[in-house]
Amino acid sequence: MKYYYITNPCTGEKKRVWIKRDEFEDGCLYLELWCNEGLHSVVTINLPDYHLDKNEAFVDTNDNPGLDDWLWRRGIARPTIVRGFSNYCSYPMMRFDISKI
Repeated sequence: MKYYYITNPCTGEKKRVWIKRDEFEDGCLYLELWCNEGLHSVVTINLPDYHLDKNEAFVDTNDNPGLDDWLWRRGIARPTIVRGFSNYCSYPMMRFDISKI
């Protein structure tokens, strides 16, 4: 599926993007956001100390502020109350609708 992602909040510039799905070495969900120019950003991060279901992942809001809200508004993922911590950063855990990836 293809979506539109605002790449410049100041100008409102949008890019058409899609999500590529893979797995980290430990089997956790790994997602990337791609556009015609190539890889736009990595959506998820791996925090090995947490045990997640196959449709759950921590979203990299440190490098992509607002990405969790963007995913939720499109019905791609639902927020949870769980947050993961690594290197002084906090990451929201989300449940993904795999059919929308």
